[in-house]
This record gives sequence, C-alpha cells and structure tokens, in this order.
Amino acid sequence: PNARWYAGPGINRNVWLMSSAGHDCLRIDGLYVFAQKESNKWIVSAFAEPHNSINGDSKVIFTIDDEHVFSGYPDENGVYKGIVEYDKPDLWDTDSPSVYRMRADLYVDGDLKDSNFSAFGFRKIDFDPDKGLFLNGRHIKLKGVCIHNDYGAYGSAYNEDIARRQLLALKDMGANAIRLAHN
Repeated sequence: PNARWYAGPGINRNVWLMSSAGHDCLRIDGLYVFAQKESNKWIVSAFAEPHNSINGDSKVIFTIDDEHVFSGYPDENGVYKGIVEYDKPDLWDTDSPSVYRMRADLYVDGDLKDSNFSAFGFRKIDFDPDKGLFLNGRHIKLKGVCIHNDYGAYGSAYNEDIARRQLLALKDMGANAIRLAHN
C-alpha cells in the first residue's frame, strides 16, 4: 500500500491490563464529575458506576484533590452519587486550564475494594444565539483546527512529547479549540 496513507497494523496507543481482587470493583470508565455554578456557589456532582452488582454494605468516598471529602451511596440502579459544595475554585480557562482530580474509593463492608480517578475543571459555559459563546462570563470566539491521528514522519504511535509540542505550536498560532479526526 501507499505509505502516505497506510496507518500501519498493531497497537499505536498505550494499553493497560487492569486486574481486580474480586467481584467488587468500579468500571474503569464509570466515574463522571459535573461542576455547576448555582447562585454564588459551585455544586460538584460525582457518579461512580460499579462493574457488577455489589453485595454487602457499600459506599463510595469521593475526594477532590485530597481535600474535599464526601460520600456516595448506591441508587436503585446501583450507581453511587455524591454531591458537595465547593467554594472559590480556580476556574478552567483557555489561558489557565485549572484541573482538579476526583478520586472515588469503593468500600464494601468497611474494606477498600477499588479506586478510580478522573480529572475535571470548574467552568461556566453559556451560549447566546445572537451574542455567541461565553466562558466564565467572558466572550470567546472558537478558533479551531483539525488534528489527524499521525505525526507525519514520526508515524502514528502516540508520543506525549510530540503531541505537547504540536498543541503548544497550535496555541501559539491562536488556536483555542481542536477537533480530533479519525482515531
């Protein structure tokens, strides 16, 4: 095949083998975090989805950046939900993307069984059909580019250094939005 368009066989991203000590574990892709501004405060809602139904007395302890701790209990579908107020967070913005880390620890009958992590940011997004997009109250115009799944002469295997350099170059050119194409 023509090498210019041939993506190549095999794995071109990192792969992890996840193992669990047993039946009681959270889904690897099952931690969801939402931060909403209501009046003058921020409300953080966290949802943790188990891989299987959990037998025994269970709860999830949610922690934001090792400081804000709150509990979640299973609903009728087995999904653990926790809500907490958060005062004066550093807001996520295109120039200063403040990122927080949510940790979810699953306890069954008092024993820690599994943990999961997710990154999230505090930001308020509004769209007005006449005035456009607002991020944290500031009018913003999207200046986007499309990024394909390869790095030219470097190939299609993901490389964090090359990706960082590529994104910083795009930001220096004025881009503030990307569309990931293909893989």
